[in-house]
Amino acid sequence: MATLSSEITLGCQCGKVTGNMQREPAASINHISCYCKDCQTFSRHLDADAITLDEHGGTAIIQTSPATVKIHSGSEHIKCLRLGPKGITRWYAECCNTPIANTMSSGKMPFSGVIRSFVKTDHVEQIIGPIKYRVFASLSPQANGHNKAPIGLMAKIVSNMLWWKLRGDHRNSPFFNGVTGKPVSEPKILSLAERKAASPS
Repeated sequence: MATLSSEITLGCQCGKVTGNMQREPAASINHISCYCKDCQTFSRHLDADAITLDEHGGTAIIQTSPATVKIHSGSEHIKCLRLGPKGITRWYAECCNTPIANTMSSGKMPFSGVIRSFVKTDHVEQIIGPIKYRVFASLSPQANGHNKAPIGLMAKIVSNMLWWKLRGDHRNSPFFNGVTGKPVSEPKILSLAERKAASPS
């Protein structure tokens, strides 16, 4: 069975932020493409849609434990935002606006969806497998995928998060303080005007 290898390297477009993803059983990985408007708004706000979105507006994401994500350099450039006061936290490299990952709003529940624009290893599909789920694809029918997040995917995410929580992965995240669960960078909350300007519709 394929595993997530430490040979998968991470890095922003300008090279200031670098890292890697450590070994994790393939059963704990979800390789998806998300077509929701929020993911598109995030990329468009950063003016990173050209490096992030596919031809139908999908964002390729590797869902894994945050403890597998190691930042080797440039951590001071890692910032985050939220599209509103509530919801997931979206991380990016401020130096060049490369999207990095999506996480929960608090680090106390471990989860990270590493965005493929932050993955530098070529042919990563040979290591983790191809994209298995295309979620919210009803927003882009040409993507030929699911209308919303499938029950099987959601069940796998929840079970993975509970396992990662039990083994203490929430204390070993590059995005949150391991004791308080607070983000290492204060999230910027986009204004309504900023969201509208970046929205795909």
